[in-house]
Amino acid sequence: MKGLTKILMGVMCLTMLFQGCSDDDSPTSSTTDTNISTPATYEFPSRFINGESSVMYTGQTVRNVLTKDLKSLAGTNESTEASLLDLYTNNNGACSAANIINAEKQTTWADFDGNCKNLSGKIASDALLGYGLTPDAQMKAWFAEVPNLISHPGDPSRFVQSADSLELNQMIGKGLLGVVAYYQGTSVYMSKMEDDAATNGAADGSSAYSSMEHHWDESFGYFGAAKDYNTYTDDAARKSSYDSNGDNLIDYMSEYNFAWATYAAKRDIDCAATCTVDNDFTGTIMSAYLEGRTLIHNQGSLTDIVAQRTIIVNAWEKMVAANIIHYANSVKETVSSGSGSMVHAWAEMRAFAMALQYNQYKLISDADLASIITLMGTAPPASSTWTDYATSMNTVVSTLKSAYSFADVNVAAW
Repeated sequence: MKGLTKILMGVMCLTMLFQGCSDDDSPTSSTTDTNISTPATYEFPSRFINGESSVMYTGQTVRNVLTKDLKSLAGTNESTEASLLDLYTNNNGACSAANIINAEKQTTWADFDGNCKNLSGKIASDALLGYGLTPDAQMKAWFAEVPNLISHPGDPSRFVQSADSLELNQMIGKGLLGVVAYYQGTSVYMSKMEDDAATNGAADGSSAYSSMEHHWDESFGYFGAAKDYNTYTDDAARKSSYDSNGDNLIDYMSEYNFAWATYAAKRDIDCAATCTVDNDFTGTIMSAYLEGRTLIHNQGSLTDIVAQRTIIVNAWEKMVAANIIHYANSVKETVSSGSGSMVHAWAEMRAFAMALQYNQYKLISDADLASIITLMGTAPPASSTWTDYATSMNTVVSTLKSAYSFADVNVAAW
């Protein structure tokens, strides 16, 4: 009898052991050790909950849509300061009652699974070079000016501040791309990889992803590329968005290409025929996001993951610089033609320049950054000073060319 009792007790212990290892156990331990190959699209299965995706960046998508809508509101003097603040805070995190201005598949903020993320809580805090205010204070100051905008005499389609001809929809829209999306996508989320490495084998609480996976996804969400961005036939397609599933709707969560992703494509198109290096921002950035995320899924080495991070943050910075050069070239073209207005090109150039200071991995030196910001100034120059200003733009372009080792042919093409 004693022998039978021991056998039964042994069977019970084995049963408990196997039950403890079942798929129904806590999701904090991996359900599979199977490695994956780098996918063509930004889709990754969960290692912790069978049958679920581990990709999640809804909040970043919401902030990209908020930025788009704020740019639209700031393009006319019919908007109110209150409406701008409402979108900036997304009704203080309770979701704005206003429908999405640039509606796609999602038409209200509730369509993002009730995600009410805002811009105000994610904006950089260091004072803007040149303007002196924090990004939050500067945005609010510009919001207050929007109802007072006037149609620019030299370019009636542009609404500007009467005092200094600032085109505020560009300063606000492109500015937020830098002080929120670029800042968060580089300095905030990519800086978490080292701390996340120790827990990459475990789920983040009851989630379908690890902390490292999620933080990488959040950075990708701020870059704003469609999940199948790398599968498009050419860069011209990446300038817009593609109805990948054929339902006659563009899904902001998977099919839409937001501003940073489209500007990467635009600068690649400029360079398609002539550039020799730094002419594949789209492929370089997206491929590194895919490769890095695969390494994280496969629990690869931190060294290899950080190498992909470096590719992303450096190429993204170079793409920002290429956009500054593009619009500095446009400013110079206005001077050389002697006609028209430079307010739009100037605002695009200056707004993009806001971003460069908010990448903690930046390649440009503090001295060079301060120099180009000073040369650009804080408002478009008076027409009587255009010739001297064009000389300053030559210095801006040459400084950026040197800082990033851009080829002459690239600079000319942008």
